[in-house]
Amino acid sequence: MAAHDTTTAAEPWQPKFPADIENMKAKLFEDIKEKFDEWLKSEPVNDPLSIDTGWHTITPQMAEDLLRRNRPGANRKVGFSVVQYYARQMRNGDWQPTGQGMIFDEHGVLIDGQHRLWAGLYSGVPFTTYVLTGVKAIPRLFAYIDNSKPRNPATALQTAGYNGVSPTIAAILKTAADIEDGVYSASTAHRRPRMTPIEYLQLMDKYPSAKMAARLASADYDEAVAVLGGYKDVVGYVAMAVIDRFGQEEADNFFGDLSDEHNEFEPDSPITAMRKLMVADAKAKDPMKRHQVLGNLIKAFNAWHAGSPIPPKSRWVMLTTEVFPSIAAAPDNLVDPDEAAEQPPVDVAA
Repeated sequence: MAAHDTTTAAEPWQPKFPADIENMKAKLFEDIKEKFDEWLKSEPVNDPLSIDTGWHTITPQMAEDLLRRNRPGANRKVGFSVVQYYARQMRNGDWQPTGQGMIFDEHGVLIDGQHRLWAGLYSGVPFTTYVLTGVKAIPRLFAYIDNSKPRNPATALQTAGYNGVSPTIAAILKTAADIEDGVYSASTAHRRPRMTPIEYLQLMDKYPSAKMAARLASADYDEAVAVLGGYKDVVGYVAMAVIDRFGQEEADNFFGDLSDEHNEFEPDSPITAMRKLMVADAKAKDPMKRHQVLGNLIKAFNAWHAGSPIPPKSRWVMLTTEVFPSIAAAPDNLVDPDEAAEQPPVDVAA
């Protein structure tokens, strides 16, 4: 009779201090970082650096090992939000080998790259990066690194060719992403992970009319922006959504009505209601937040588009108990009679 095989497969590698980076709070990360530093004190690094200058694919296990070379005083304090930001890019496949490398000095001490390594450790995803080793051990070398202007989303859009109104485009796209992700409720705007420049460019592909809407909000609709307390991105987002659903003429008409202070609208007009709301809000001790202005503007547009009156005494303003509104959808079964007449008859026998 054969002996019973008691061997087992090797356990998969796990971080010394496992954690879910995506759902982790900053305080928990600080606790893990403190435990990690205490662990290093008991197991100091004496072996030579295992990698040399060049391109390397850093696995989570390698990331943990290289973080052991992140000695106190060699780097700035690690920022949890940056680690989360990098880890999300790695998991989404948006971390690209740009050539911006990690740096180790001549003694094998990590000088630049701790955020990438923490992200690589807890994202669970290998990442490729250039590594520079043997750099002269200059005191406080970290103070000379990344001492330049960061590339923000507006800069990325401008570099991609969206010149002139790139900050407004970025704000419009962020609003679109916030609405998609359910960030807004009638009473609050929840925090969301920081978006990357590449995510803004991907959103630009999804919302190409954001560029036109940004230009309109900056020029043609400037008086509507003034009516709404200066929220150019709010006007821009609503303009983009209206253009996408109904065309620019509908957006021109709505914001033209909202801008025309000399035109007397009926007391129950949504235009009158929105103007009165903003006049009252300008005098309020606790004025509306940006997303609340946005929600009420959407409600006003929907009523205006539908031709629905808003009685002067009605409670039409967005209530804290209601779902955050969205721009009315264009009927997908609407057919222009003239276009329908030009269509060839349907062959029912086909």
